[in-house]
Amino acid sequence: MGTNMPNKELPRVVWHAWTNAVGQSTGVLEIVTSDKRIWSAPTLWGYPVGCTFCISSGQAYGGPIQAGDLIALLENTRAASDSNQPVELSFTGEGEAVMNVAACFGALLMVWTGRKQA
Repeated sequence: MGTNMPNKELPRVVWHAWTNAVGQSTGVLEIVTSDKRIWSAPTLWGYPVGCTFCISSGQAYGGPIQAGDLIALLENTRAASDSNQPVELSFTGEGEAVMNVAACFGALLMVWTGRKQA
């Protein structure tokens, strides 16, 4: 008996851990498919809600991740990734982008202009 699912290879999932200069740790979840990479990047250190099912439930809330740290986190992921596929970036993981809009836009602006945070 067959299925209605397309005959595609399953995505590969990789966790890219990262620690900033002051010892705060997080990471990016990378999902590699046959035609793209999806990066799920956090925008907050931990999460203030404390849902028991969440990956960050054991991590104390430490506030928003600054734009420079977001860039360093993504650069770490790019360096560690072994795929050349295009990237679809999703600011998710611990915290939604709307809870840290300034840093998310700041990081995107740095990528767009090619400038580092001053």
